[in-house]
Amino acid sequence: MQVEKLFSSGKSIVLLNSNDRRIGIVLLKPGENVGFHGEGAFEEKLYILRGRGKAVIGDVEREFDEGEIVQINSCKHDVINCGNDILIYVYDCKVKH
Repeated sequence: MQVEKLFSSGKSIVLLNSNDRRIGIVLLKPGENVGFHGEGAFEEKLYILRGRGKAVIGDVEREFDEGEIVQINSCKHDVINCGNDILIYVYDCKVKH
């Protein structure tokens, strides 16, 4: 439960931010989403630590559960918590040069 305390003032904590990579952790309450983002030259992986949700990647919707990895390639996307519990995931975004 310590992870929840980190998010008392926001949804995301950036763990690494460099020229070619960004890693962070996100917490979403039931019904929350991060908002569409990410158009450009990058790859992003989501490591689902807790909960279940849905990724909207371009025009495609993909549901996921705890323990799964979601791959996103250079496409505008959103992540939605469609479960009844909090959703916690780590994102790893690698910029392609």
